[in-house]
Amino acid sequence: MTTASLPEKDFILVIFADKGELGSALESLGVGKTEKREGGEPYLPDSPYFISFSHKDNVAVAAISDSKVGVDVENVTVPRNVQRMTRLFDISEVPTDLYDFYRLWTSKEAMGKLEGTGITFDVLKKKTTDVRHLDYGDYVIAVAGKGEITLKVF
Repeated sequence: MTTASLPEKDFILVIFADKGELGSALESLGVGKTEKREGGEPYLPDSPYFISFSHKDNVAVAAISDSKVGVDVENVTVPRNVQRMTRLFDISEVPTDLYDFYRLWTSKEAMGKLEGTGITFDVLKKKTTDVRHLDYGDYVIAVAGKGEITLKVF
């Protein structure tokens, strides 16, 4: 990966693209091919950077950072039974509406990716920390990790 296209430290670069174009977007930034660890976690071989992926509908996101990172994306217009889903979360994190539900759900997904466990009951019940959100059109993107976030849309 070329270091000219990425900051040196304390960063998270979030790439938002059509699902079929994400690979080209990553290539244009000098990101090599990703591989998967035994548990399915993506990584960049021979690179000091960490990467996380998510997709929904025809869009995909990738988060690249100099420290562990997790990312998730959801379409906030898709109806869900918010009342039924609230029992999954910590009592202090009950969503009040559909948008709030998706912010919380994406937070949990991003935390699970950051921790390398995926979405588990323990992650759902754990209080959400160190997660920030980006809104883009009908989508909310949750980013778990440390560093200044930059969004690039392709």
